[in-house]
Amino acid sequence: MILDPFQPYWAEATTYVSVTGSAATVTGANNGAISPSGKCKAYRFCNNGTSAINFIAYPNGATVTAVTVTTGVQMLPGTVETFTLPPNMTLSVIGAGATTLSVTPGEGA
Repeated sequence: MILDPFQPYWAEATTYVSVTGSAATVTGANNGAISPSGKCKAYRFCNNGTSAINFIAYPNGATVTAVTVTTGVQMLPGTVETFTLPPNMTLSVIGAGATTLSVTPGEGA
């Protein structure tokens, strides 16, 4: 199987999340969704800090349950991952300490 490399969708901005030890619900600036156009299904997550984070993605408008440091998907510090997620989503994010998570909508893997 051949996968296309990840390419950002430039019409939609990267969402930057300041992550702390408290759970935060994160939505994008436009229409409350990380990918408001609904065109993107791939997302590049970059944990720019020195602390691990955990996150759960929900369809936009769904009831959001706060993530904890023992639930959701964990990302180690200084890592980059690409996930396939619903086009319109809301994140619940928590960190083991202060860090920054960037989420870029796009296409590919």
